Amino acid sequence: MPVVVCLAGCVSKPAEIAVQMLPMKVETRFIEKLKPGEKSPLSADQEALTDWQFGCKTAFDFEIVEKSELADEFLVNVKIKKATISLDAPVTIWISSKASEDTKVHEDAHVLICRRVYSEAEQTVLSGARRVIKKEFQGGGPTLEAAVKDGLSRASEEICRYYHMAMVEKINRVSEIFDTLDHDNPDKKDSELVELAFQKYRLIKGNKSE
Repeated sequence: MPVVVCLAGCVSKPAEIAVQMLPMKVETRFIEKLKPGEKSPLSADQEALTDWQFGCKTAFDFEIVEKSELADEFLVNVKIKKATISLDAPVTIWISSKASEDTKVHEDAHVLICRRVYSEAEQTVLSGARRVIKKEFQGGGPTLEAAVKDGLSRASEEICRYYHMAMVEKINRVSEIFDTLDHDNPDKKDSELVELAFQKYRLIKGNKSE
């Protein structure tokens, strides 16, 4: 995971978390207009596909609580004092210019699912960030800066892994439920089916937590 290192960041500060969210960016790509050498992500039986990513970058204020040098390697323990997380959500609709109107509406519904899940991203990543505040991470490297970067990368990985797992699980599950509902209820509006998919997801999650 990308992580920003600043050795001057060892000044004592109150523990806190800041989240910076970029708006979700949606792009439509037509498979008939691929760039030279670019391959279509669609299989032979697909008219369209909505591809999404949830970006997670971190920067930290920290304290080096312990450091040592063994032979040609530095070892450090860094304590996280503040975490700043930057999030983005690029979404690409891959579609044929010959796709039916129903297919276009269906993919728009998947974009809506992405948008709704991303709207909860801040609370999700906050839960992950709380896991590293005041926690120590060990790092090693040929220089002090490299050792610190290694330790901070472990903190970054813990936050972003938690965030990605939660977001991916939700968006995949809601999308699966929506696809089933859409197949079984061709006369209902996709916007209604998206709402039903989220309701069913919450019900399933609630039953599992009991």
